[in-house]
Amino acid sequence: MAEINYPYLNQHKLMYKQITKSMIKLIQSIKSTNDLKEKLYIMVNSWLIEHIIQHDMMIQH
Repeated sequence: MAEINYPYLNQHKLMYKQITKSMIKLIQSIKSTNDLKEKLYIMVNSWLIEHIIQHDMMIQH
């Protein structure tokens, strides 16, 4: 991204820091393996959809 002078690089890096913090909190709050699977699925699913569709698609513009 730096090589293509992506104008939102700093915001993009911040999003990755935020998702990392969210996952750490999630892992610390789990009560069982099933709880982890369910919460992780929801978080990763929404992250991937939002991130890829809204943010990564901006790279090609």
